[in-house]
Amino acid sequence: MTDAPDAAGASRTDDELPPEERTFRARVRRAIDKHGPRGLPFAIAHRALTMLEERVNPRSANLVDFGFSEPVPVSEDPVHALYAVEFQTLVIDVPLAAVRWSRLGVRLDRDNPFVAHVAGYRDGTVTRYDGSALQQYFRRWQPRSAADVLGLDASLAGALADQPAASVVLPWAGDARFVDPDVRLDRVDRWNRAETRAVRTELGVDAGHKHFGPVSDELGELEHERYARLADAVAAKGFKPRVAEGYIGGQFLVHDGAWALLVTGPGLHRAVVAAAFGVDPLRVAIDKGPPMVHRSDVGSWPGVRSGLFSEAAALRVFDRILAGEPPAGFAA
Repeated sequence: MTDAPDAAGASRTDDELPPEERTFRARVRRAIDKHGPRGLPFAIAHRALTMLEERVNPRSANLVDFGFSEPVPVSEDPVHALYAVEFQTLVIDVPLAAVRWSRLGVRLDRDNPFVAHVAGYRDGTVTRYDGSALQQYFRRWQPRSAADVLGLDASLAGALADQPAASVVLPWAGDARFVDPDVRLDRVDRWNRAETRAVRTELGVDAGHKHFGPVSDELGELEHERYARLADAVAAKGFKPRVAEGYIGGQFLVHDGAWALLVTGPGLHRAVVAAAFGVDPLRVAIDKGPPMVHRSDVGSWPGVRSGLFSEAAALRVFDRILAGEPPAGFAA
């Protein structure tokens, strides 16, 4: 069961959790961490549906998939597929080359240090976090500001040049309406604490961000263990596009006939592992807010309306991600 997303919306599956964290009591605790008091009925209802699914028909019953479309292959115009689905979340197979990952907006190829780390674990060249390429990446790339994470140079950075890297937000995201970085950092801190508390310890934003350095050794170890558990599960059982809470989640970035799929969560860890195992195309659900981001809507994006981004800066972020261009220093 997936319970608590990380700062960028990633989720854990049952396969990633130790047995003691798969108990109903542990699930309830994490649900309350994630949803507050309403998490308890959510956890109970979800558990009941899961048990019913297993009892009714363990091979084909799919009650948790209620609300998702039937998986469809990617077409020449996947945006059309999104418009064509009524009252359901679109599930679609997207070529890995068209996928962009996280708020960094980078490709899921072997130049991606997270994909390379999991690939190394899979082939046996990576056995621990200490000394790994992932640790080296966290030590090598330590962006000083949110502008650095987004790949904005001094001429476009604006206020983001003086805001902490961990407060990074995409210009079309709802959180971009908060100009004060402390508000965004508080959200990151709460998600980090809830997630790490469910595993072993409690680490806030001061331990670092999972997608760039610096991170504490403890947080780095947790990330290595998480990727390792999921990779072990995929090696043993194959990659499962759908887990209890659904599919990897994303949104389309669209401009003038060009498009890319940005994985924003849940499933950021699953997407990395899928890429490392050569899963192509990647099955995703387009259910984020908004499901489509049009370049022409830049004036309506929360980050532009709030003044956190200039239109030029927001468009630079969009264009970089659409092209799959990494921010400077990401995989140098």
